[in-house]
Order: sequence, then structure tokens, then C-alpha cells
Amino acid sequence: MSTRPFKRTAVAALVALTLVVTTACAPEPAEAGPASTASAPEVVATPTEAPDPLEGLVSGDVIPAEVAAELNASWGKQSDHRGYPMPSGEWVLLKGLEPLPANAYRAVHDAVVASIQWPLFRTSDAPSTDAAYALFYAAHEQQELLTGRKITLVLHAMNYVDGYDQPRWSAGRYLTNGYNGTSQEEAIATAQEWVDVSPGVRVMLVIDGLA
Repeated sequence: MSTRPFKRTAVAALVALTLVVTTACAPEPAEAGPASTASAPEVVATPTEAPDPLEGLVSGDVIPAEVAAELNASWGKQSDHRGYPMPSGEWVLLKGLEPLPANAYRAVHDAVVASIQWPLFRTSDAPSTDAAYALFYAAHEQQELLTGRKITLVLHAMNYVDGYDQPRWSAGRYLTNGYNGTSQEEAIATAQEWVDVSPGVRVMLVIDGLA
């Protein structure tokens, strides 16, 4: 009896079984994941400092009213600078620890002079003189507040001395603690000595009421 057909059948079956086993054991292909999306780098805005409104300015330069208000609100705290109101309605910069600029000095001088009631100021009548001096000192103190400076006065006016009115030069912050005599030079020297102690915050006003 011939065995060839059986051998062929057996070999075919073995090959088929091998294919099945091999296919069953083969690893499944990995599922494709979602496409990678690379995120753009986050852009962080660099904070920028507000421009300095005083950059390039010097004492006496005109500044906006809102800048003057900010300076005056922070004066003595974050800033030594001030805004000073001019008669024109403009504001000018007063830089801290610097002498008053010429335009502000003139405005301060004129404001104090305008407060003087010369007809009363030049007499020896005590009640009238007291009232005149009160107005004068009020203007003086207001200008100290507006400028942030201490103001000493050098004043030429009539004073009641030795029983009669006579022209005198007086010097002092309130004309009571400095010089009182006939010499303009000595009066100014007395006031200047006081100013020189701290020239950035002290100012001398010279007012000749008899000129």
C-alpha cells in the first residue's frame, strides 16, 4: 500500500498549523496615537516703566497741572520736588534742595509785596500796624507752603523807634529775631548767613518798601 498521499497530507497540515500558530503569536501593530502638536512657546510681556515726566526738566520749567498735583501730593514722602502755581495760571517745577528759579522767586516776591498795606505799614499806629503785619505774615506763610521753603525777610519800612517813625531795615524770618537798624548791607548779610545754612530750603526776600 502506498503512503505518499498520507505523507503529503500530513506535511500540508503541519505547515498550516505552523502558519496559524505563527500568526496568532505575532504582536499586534501598535495603534497610531494622535498627531503630536507642538505648542508655541509662551511669550511673556516685559513690563515697561512709565516715562519720567521730569526727565530733562530743570527748576523753573513749565509742567502740566496734573504732574504738579502728583508732586505736591507726594512731597516730603516719595519726592522733594514741587509744582508752584504762577500768576499766569501755569505750574513750574521746583526741584528739591535747589534754590528757587528766577521766575518763581519773582512770583513769590510779588505775592508778598502785594499783601502789604503800605499806608498802614508805614505808620506807628499800633492797631493798624498790627493788622497790616498780620496780612503780611499770612502771605509770607502761604508762600512757604507753596514753595516748600522757609523764607526770611529783609524789609525796608518805617518803624516806630525812640518815640517817632523812622526808616529801618529789618531782617529775620518774622522780622523779630534778626537785624533791625539803618544798614541795608548788614540786614542782607544777617539774612544771608541764615540762608547759607541750608540754601536749598531757605530763601531770602528783599523788599524795599520805601523805594
